Amino acid sequence: MASSLERCSHCKPKVAVIRCRDCEEFFCLDCKISHSKFKPTREHQVVDANNYKKLPDFVKSITNNCNNHNEKYSSYCETHNELLCSGCVLNHEPSSCTVLKLNEVTQDEHLSIINLEEDLTYLHDNLNKVISRIRENKSTVVNKENADRKEILYLRRSIDSHLNRIEQELKDKISSNQKTMMKTLSSQENYFKSKRESVEKMRKEIEYIKQYAGKFQTFVGIQKMKANVDGQIKDQLENVRTEEVNTEFCLSQELVSLVDRVKSFGSSSIETVEVRAHIVSNPMQAQAAALESVERKSLLPEVYLKHEIEFPNQLDKTPIEIRGCEILASGELVFIDAANKRLMKFLANGHYQKDVANFNGTPFDVTYTENDKVAVTIRDTKEVVFNNINTGKEIDKVNLGHQCLGIDACHETKTLAVFTLHKIKANEIILLTYNGDKKPKIVKRIPVSNFASMKHISLHCKEIKASDANSNKVACIDVNGQTLWLFKKQDVLSHPKGISANINGDIFIAGKTSNNVIFMTADGKRHKTIIDEDVLKEPYALNFSSQRSELLICNLKGPCFLYNIKKFEI
Repeated sequence: MASSLERCSHCKPKVAVIRCRDCEEFFCLDCKISHSKFKPTREHQVVDANNYKKLPDFVKSITNNCNNHNEKYSSYCETHNELLCSGCVLNHEPSSCTVLKLNEVTQDEHLSIINLEEDLTYLHDNLNKVISRIRENKSTVVNKENADRKEILYLRRSIDSHLNRIEQELKDKISSNQKTMMKTLSSQENYFKSKRESVEKMRKEIEYIKQYAGKFQTFVGIQKMKANVDGQIKDQLENVRTEEVNTEFCLSQELVSLVDRVKSFGSSSIETVEVRAHIVSNPMQAQAAALESVERKSLLPEVYLKHEIEFPNQLDKTPIEIRGCEILASGELVFIDAANKRLMKFLANGHYQKDVANFNGTPFDVTYTENDKVAVTIRDTKEVVFNNINTGKEIDKVNLGHQCLGIDACHETKTLAVFTLHKIKANEIILLTYNGDKKPKIVKRIPVSNFASMKHISLHCKEIKASDANSNKVACIDVNGQTLWLFKKQDVLSHPKGISANINGDIFIAGKTSNNVIFMTADGKRHKTIIDEDVLKEPYALNFSSQRSELLICNLKGPCFLYNIKKFEI
């Protein structure tokens, strides 16, 4: 182990200032001068003695001499990965061991370092991917909690609203019944009160007769009154029937038993899905892993309908045209309604929440960027507008000078790709960078002259997947505008529109006139229809969320469909 102050290997008391990498010795200042002038050593590589201390301890502890024979190492056994002195060589037979001269092996140490550095680079990159994946997962967990809480709140408010409504209906019914009963009883009461007044009048008349009438008047008057009582009042009393009214009240047994029957508001569980990280240690293994990945990704995703999303009827709105959509990390959904020039937001359960923003121009597409911000392309005003998805506030905008159509974001590089339609020169895909509060900046313009009707794009790493509706093409383009591959099978996919890539670069594409969605591997060689015309009618907008394994597909005039994707390795 080296001491804190290294001593000259030749002048022991003196402090060393350099170490020769070839001689593997320390030299003081005087010896350094001699070493640099001596012809056999003047070309040797030397390092500062203090820098030598930066070496790992296990490297500094390595010695040139064999511990068993106290001789300098002269050979290396490749079979046993062992350093050998002249005494050790005798124990390594040439028939069973590959023994090399040490000076020959150490000549190529720079290649070993390069290989090791490549291994570490690959390992570091893979660990970064794993860490990034974990961080995405953590973000998804947080966003999912917020989305779940919103769903609970929405259900609670729906329940409260429903209970309030039916409670008020019952109270109104009770009040109405009470008014009806009171009216009936009051009518009966008034009728019998009038009869009572007649009786009271006759009683007074009898008193007057008793006091003031003669006997003959009394006899005749009493007979008339008796006949009146017998013929009218008594008869009416015998024939009149009163009705005693009351209300019957009964609570809904479904509500009464609600507490006993409903034991929870819902359920929450942890679902763990193993995601294999393909760690590679060198280019050859990377190539082999890539081939394995292609084979692995040929497995088709299984699609399960989660929600069918209907759009609310609004009398003041024209029929909707859904041209863009996005699944947020929280599970909430946003839609571009081009016909009504608005951005709509829905909850994760597919229920309409609100109109986030209204635009002066006609919006075309939308993508999430960062920090609750979405970027929206405005076709006629030739802009990309950035809005806060919660408040709808416009945060920024960039004028690109040409009609802005499809847009997509790469969150790892904080890059936006926007397809722009030109009248005279070739159409372009414009790349912009975004970062926090900084103004989005154009970093590259990619000409795409071979695709006149391209509108929808998907950005994945350094590749752009795009659909060209009129020519029925799907293309993969690099950032220099070179076409890497082209797909055209009109009997499979006609008038392709919305396109979205997963984390592997595989893509989902909507066929507007073929009324289907196909899944295609990243190399464009394999494809399969996963959703057909049974539920689709002019599918236009489409988005896939790798974080949530969800696929959102929108018919141009609605409705939209949210699918879960299972058995899909990412």
